[in-house]
Amino acid sequence: MSQRGDAVGSSAQGDAAALLDSGAAIGRWVLDPAGSRVEFHVKHFWGAITVRGSFGVLSGEGTVSSDGGVSGHLRLDDLEPAADSVQRGA
Repeated sequence: MSQRGDAVGSSAQGDAAALLDSGAAIGRWVLDPAGSRVEFHVKHFWGAITVRGSFGVLSGEGTVSSDGGVSGHLRLDDLEPAADSVQRGA
C-alpha cells in the first residue's frame, strides 16, 4: 500500500482495504515487472542534496489468505541512479 499522503496514496489505500475487506483479493498475486517501478528519493546534508534512484529489475509475489493475512516477497536488483541523481535544494 502507498505511504504517500496525497490523494493518489489515500485512494490506493482505500482501494486495497476494500479489496481485503470484501475477500476479492484472496489468492496468489504476481507482480508485473513491466508495469511496476521502485524509486527512492533521499535527502542528505541537512536537506541540501537529494539523491534519487530506482531499481531496474524487480520481481515478486504475494498471497492473501481468507482470514485477511497478507504475505509475500519482493526482489530488487540492479540499482540505477537517476540521470539527475543529485539535485541541490530540491
